[in-house]
Amino acid sequence: VSYTDAEGTEYSFVEGILSDLTLTAHWDYIDYTVQFVADGETVGTQTAHYGDAIDYPEIPEKAGYDIVGWNTSALTAEGDMVIEAVYAAKTFTVTLFSEFELEGFTACEGGYTLALDYIYGETLALPVGVEKEHHFLNVFEDSDGNTYTVVENILSDLTLTARWEEL
Repeated sequence: VSYTDAEGTEYSFVEGILSDLTLTAHWDYIDYTVQFVADGETVGTQTAHYGDAIDYPEIPEKAGYDIVGWNTSALTAEGDMVIEAVYAAKTFTVTLFSEFELEGFTACEGGYTLALDYIYGETLALPVGVEKEHHFLNVFEDSDGNTYTVVENILSDLTLTARWEEL
C-alpha cells in the first residue's frame, strides 16, 4: 500500500507531519492463480484478484466415469486455489447365462441367468471352475467369441454365456 496527498506527493511514513493532512491509500492488487485440474492434468488457469468471479472451464470427459462437477462451489477467488474435477465410476450390468443351474442364478427360458452390477475400474470375478452334471465351467463367452474369467474395464452392459466342457 502507498499513500498520496491531494498534490500527488507520496508518503510512506507519517513522521514529521506538523499539520492536518489528508492522505489517500493506494492498494496494490495481489494476483492469485486459480488452477483447474481434471484427472491429474491442468485443464485451465485463471489469474484473479481476491473477490474476482471464478470462470469455471468445462470438465473433460473421462472413459468409464460420469462427471460430478468441481470439488468446490466457490464463486470468487479467495487466494491461490486448486480446484479439482470430481468423477464417479459408471455402473454397468453384466448378465450371465448358463444351461446348467448355478448358485444365485434364476431359471429362464433355455437355462439360468444372473445379472451382476459392474463398477468401472473394479474387477468382477466370474463363477468359473465349477462342475455340474459331468461338465466343467472354465470360461464365459460374449457374442463375438471373446472369453472371460473376470470382467474388467468394460464401457457398456455385457451379456456372457457359460462355456461348459464335458468331463
